[in-house]
Amino acid sequence: MDAINAMGLTDEPEEWGGAVVGEAPRTYEYEPGEMLAATEQTVKDLLEEGFLPAQIAVLSIRGAGSSELFARDASTQVAGYRCKRRIGFDEDGNTVYADGDILLETVNQLKGQAADPVV
Repeated sequence: MDAINAMGLTDEPEEWGGAVVGEAPRTYEYEPGEMLAATEQTVKDLLEEGFLPAQIAVLSIRGAGSSELFARDASTQVAGYRCKRRIGFDEDGNTVYADGDILLETVNQLKGQAADPVV
């Protein structure tokens, strides 16, 4: 909430509403064309802080069809770990994921899921 209030994203200041308060969001800036390298470094930083790969979700605000993250081959790694990413649907309409350690997802598709750190 502190970050939202500091950036003036709402007309009135917001207050914490949940019983659990996490870390303040961190902001990482990068130059155009450096998004993949910045994402890689951010994930490495989280791993060094003690997060396990299975706890980390890397999100794209863009859809899978227009995201630099999803444009990479499905076997591409982030910080040395394979990405668990959506590769299609089964006959019942359930999402099928490629085997991987770090979740790679779009913001829209992450709804209803959770991760400790989200990049």
